[in-house]
Amino acid sequence: MTDVQQSDTEPTEPAEVTESTDEPDEPAEVTGSARPRRRPPAWLFAVAGALLVVAVVAFLRGGGDAARPRDLSTPQGAAEAFAAAASAGDVDGMLAVTCLGDAGCAAEHGKGITKEEIRAAQKVIAGNMRELGGRFRYAEFTDVRAGAEPGTRDVDYRLPGVSDEQRNYLVFVKYRDRWLYIASGGSTTTSPPTASPTPAN
Repeated sequence: MTDVQQSDTEPTEPAEVTESTDEPDEPAEVTGSARPRRRPPAWLFAVAGALLVVAVVAFLRGGGDAARPRDLSTPQGAAEAFAAAASAGDVDGMLAVTCLGDAGCAAEHGKGITKEEIRAAQKVIAGNMRELGGRFRYAEFTDVRAGAEPGTRDVDYRLPGVSDEQRNYLVFVKYRDRWLYIASGGSTTTSPPTASPTPAN
């Protein structure tokens, strides 16, 4: 048997793969002003300018359409809020200070008034805001008296050019923690529809 002679050369092993120190995926760092900066698109400046204008207008308006604070904790405060809403032509503000604008108050003091009648009365209020504004823009509220119906208060007011002998007043009723408009009285009355108060138990 012939011996197999071992070759002097050893079997070739797979070459070891080494990671390259070069990083072609990352761009070389550019220093100084060699790499120009990208300018933001023109529309971005336009949007920023528009937002700035909106912010300035909202600041000057003192909050834009934010609701004005109303003090309905007293008949006098409620009367002032009533006149302010009328002068501003603010239908929602007017309904917020009237018994007809609150479903609970209307149900309690409206003597069986229906929802359809409430909605109809609210439309009448909205349709007469200009006339109400003209009337109450210069109204001066004076005395607060006990109303003819139990639980109500009359708030007297004067109008320019109207004799002091002619009494005009707004009637408010307390519902929960608020005084709400419920009727009007006087010799020169121009007012929203009323919800007749029911006597307190």
